[in-house]
Amino acid sequence: MHGVEGVGDVTFDALPKSQLTLADKFVKSEDIDNFVKSAKFSEGKLWNPITASSIDEIEARYIWAEQKAKYTDGMTINQGDIALQEGALINNLQNVVIDGGKFQYNVSATDLANEVIQNKKALADALLTSKTAVWSFFLALAFFHNVSTFTSALISRPSLVCV
Repeated sequence: MHGVEGVGDVTFDALPKSQLTLADKFVKSEDIDNFVKSAKFSEGKLWNPITASSIDEIEARYIWAEQKAKYTDGMTINQGDIALQEGALINNLQNVVIDGGKFQYNVSATDLANEVIQNKKALADALLTSKTAVWSFFLALAFFHNVSTFTSALISRPSLVCV
């Protein structure tokens, strides 16, 4: 691989604390569930990863969005809340309202896949301008962890695939 040093290297060194996931930090799945519950996420409260206090909060949001969130047509989702947008896509919502802070707009089921892609790009741009390591790690997590989730949604709804 050109320009990528260390790819494929095997090491037994401990991961830096910033790279540990909730599964690394908690012994029992119940502890992860309790951590997610303690974040007090809800469908009615807009959430933005840019204002998250830690990578743990961001990971908890993805877990909550996948396992606990209740998806309803017409729900409002923050433009940066990729976890909830992907959940809306996977759960076949017919329409959602995207809240961009200064504006809101409706997105239909046929446009939701493209909207998620565009919002991921916008979030990536915002995160790249951030100076903290948490956001750099989140960027990698968001784009690598959720590729399979997003791809599964596109496979299950081939009409959403956009060229």
